[in-house]
Amino acid sequence: MDQAIPLELRPYARLDPRRVRRGLSRAAPVKPDDLLAAIDRQLLERIGEIRFTPETILELGRTPGAFIRALQKEHPKARVISLGIAPPRESLKPTFRLPWKPHPLAITGDPIRLPFPSDHFDLVVSNMMLHWSSDPLATLRETRRVLKPGAPLLLATMGQGSLTELQQALAIVDQARFGRVWIRVPEFPALQELGDLMASAGFTLAVADREVLRLQLPDVHTLLAELRRMGATNAHHQRPSALMGKGYPHALNTCYRTHHGAEDGSIPATLEILFGHAWKKSASPRTEDSIRR
Repeated sequence: MDQAIPLELRPYARLDPRRVRRGLSRAAPVKPDDLLAAIDRQLLERIGEIRFTPETILELGRTPGAFIRALQKEHPKARVISLGIAPPRESLKPTFRLPWKPHPLAITGDPIRLPFPSDHFDLVVSNMMLHWSSDPLATLRETRRVLKPGAPLLLATMGQGSLTELQQALAIVDQARFGRVWIRVPEFPALQELGDLMASAGFTLAVADREVLRLQLPDVHTLLAELRRMGATNAHHQRPSALMGKGYPHALNTCYRTHHGAEDGSIPATLEILFGHAWKKSASPRTEDSIRR
């Protein structure tokens, strides 16, 4: 059996929060046919499988307010609060209001220091935020703290299998041009590690599953532009600080095509999306009958 992973020392936790916020704040609005919109829909399906009616919901997201409309449609009587890592663009700020309810609260904050009392929320939804946290384990512990006993957490995050082709091409080009390899793609948790993280944070009945998506794109420039549009950036503390040189993009595109390109000239990009749900322990143990099958 493999030895336990020292979770608190994992390198993916060493992100620069300022660069994370800067990248996410520049993200474009999510459109209905975007990848992030598809992830939203899958997360909502999982929320709908839980047999309960929450009165208070906390959404932890990339930017505040991006998922509020969907959550309020699913649970129109619930009080929804959205906390995002980065301030949104003006076009992303929620401008809607249900006629019979106050405006939902959307704020910017740090997920490892949630500004809410303990045992407060009936449901926490973490939507593509965990891999941008400066400390994922601390974030999950804070999430558990603000949940009521017996309440669930549902989350979606990028997985370790994401952007493997890009990582390989970057490593080859860096080694050839500079004689060393930098971390250029954030290091995401593996499927088993996500379950271990939730369990280490004190959750019970932690379950994780995944969806693997394989995109076909014209070239590396299109891939990088799409990642920037989603707010993705290299925020790792060990990122290179100098400019890569004028010929670097061409070398990267050539390397990517050589090792992964299709016959029609397009390139693949793999994305692994991890979904997880777990419960905060209650005085009376929750059984599997709480979840629809």
